[in-house]
Amino acid sequence: MLGELRSDWVSILDENPGDPAMWRHVQSLDFEAKQLRSHPFADLMVGPLPAPCNKAGLERRFSGFADVALRRHGLVVDAETRSRLLPLIAEAMSEAVAVNLKKAQGDYSDSGETAKYPEFIPQQPASDIFKSPTPKVLTSSVIIDEEDRRRSLGREGKPLPERTLRKFRKAATEFAEYRGSEDAS
Repeated sequence: MLGELRSDWVSILDENPGDPAMWRHVQSLDFEAKQLRSHPFADLMVGPLPAPCNKAGLERRFSGFADVALRRHGLVVDAETRSRLLPLIAEAMSEAVAVNLKKAQGDYSDSGETAKYPEFIPQQPASDIFKSPTPKVLTSSVIIDEEDRRRSLGREGKPLPERTLRKFRKAATEFAEYRGSEDAS
């Protein structure tokens, strides 16, 4: 997953990597985002201080890349996993910026770092992760049930309100009668 991000960021700009000054600026922004910060009220705290962190900077700078990587593979992760993923993405993207800076300066030699990231192979295909056993005919009722089940997953999951389910089911039934079939596929 990290290798894909790095490779995409390098290959997109392969033909025209741009100005070296731009890449030096990007490097400085990445560096700033990765700097550890003390808690803003650390001077006022009594007792053991929380460890310095860079969660906010990483989230601001690299959250879009995390979203792309996770969506690409159909993955949904909790906040803790995401906070462990962001520094890894930051490092991979910093490497991509370094490669693009070299290309902007005319150096297209292969550093061999692309082999650092193995291909991401999910344990379970992304399309199968959230699927429940489906009947042979896909009906609106099955779709509504699956959406309700999906929304109730996770720690902060919230199933659809009963009133909403009744409204959806009524509309689906009326539509199926109009079509003359319950097959939603």
